[in-house]
Amino acid sequence: MRKKEPTEWVVYKAAVEKNLGGHHAVCSQQEWEDLEKSLPGVHTLIRAHIGNEAEAEQFARALQTVPPVPRVVKPTALALRKQAERAARIAALANPAPPQGTTTDDPPANATAEPADEQP
Repeated sequence: MRKKEPTEWVVYKAAVEKNLGGHHAVCSQQEWEDLEKSLPGVHTLIRAHIGNEAEAEQFARALQTVPPVPRVVKPTALALRKQAERAARIAALANPAPPQGTTTDDPPANATAEPADEQP
């Protein structure tokens, strides 16, 4: 005698020890109820009362997403040039240039000029 085919299916997130995220699994509604009785709260029910196993499998596969690969963005020449200009402006603000028309060799304003000794 054949067993009666389950009429309702569920998709759940199975808790796996090494994979904290778990994976999505499919079982019959009766198997889910038995699983919940034996291990209450361990697994997470995603969707219940699905009409057939194929639909449940398709739903479970749709939930399995591949994590996106991190994209490495290389700076463009324009971005590098702007970064260099920004750094130059910051450096100029940190070390201001002397006012125009003066040199670093000029004596301080409060110094008195002494006449140079003339030699015959």
